Amino acid sequence: MTAQADSEWKGLVISGFSRLPEFLPIEDLSADELDWRPQNIANSIGWTVWHLIRVLDGELHALSGEEQVWIKEKWYQQFGRKADPEDTGFGHSADDVGAFTSPPPSEFSGYLVATLTNTEAYLRSLSAADLERELKEPYDPPPTVGTRIVSVLADCHQHAGEISYIRGLLAAQGTKL
Repeated sequence: MTAQADSEWKGLVISGFSRLPEFLPIEDLSADELDWRPQNIANSIGWTVWHLIRVLDGELHALSGEEQVWIKEKWYQQFGRKADPEDTGFGHSADDVGAFTSPPPSEFSGYLVATLTNTEAYLRSLSAADLERELKEPYDPPPTVGTRIVSVLADCHQHAGEISYIRGLLAAQGTKL
């Protein structure tokens, strides 16, 4: 792969991740709005934003071998949670989601920016050959670093769409937006 092609794929993937803040407009939401759920079995905006960032932090740092921003920078404290690297929202029940209490929007933004900064540094460190490295996971065929990165990027954008949808439902309830 040429240096230009290497720079192009990195630029595209980094751009995909760097757009996340603009897709997560939550600065104008109150604590009640962040924690509102359309149904008792549904996710709230706050929980979904937290989950999106936790997955990004957890998955990309698992690839890089570095400690998660969640632990390293003690973001768990701002969210009133334990320093558990496995606490990403996977496996959470409806009751777990309902028990989630959002911090102020600035805490979400700070954690997202810190995670994206580390994500970009990791992506810039990769070579095209790194993308082909197979992960030691029980799938057939095993995923590669490249497929995992694309999977995480897609997951983040899907959750951003979910957050927009929940905001629309919230607006339909007559709540200020």
